[in-house]
Amino acid sequence: MAYQPSDRPLPAIVIDHPTQMVAQEVLRQRASQIADAVERLLKDETP
Repeated sequence: MAYQPSDRPLPAIVIDHPTQMVAQEVLRQRASQIADAVERLLKDETP
């Protein structure tokens, strides 16, 4: 990560771990979690 001054804090998406070597269903849940958080960020909401 790099430091970047801005008017507001840079958002962060926190996801459950691990993200590798997990069952397909767990991987799908993590992907959905990430997609939902990104969608909220694009709407200027809190991830």
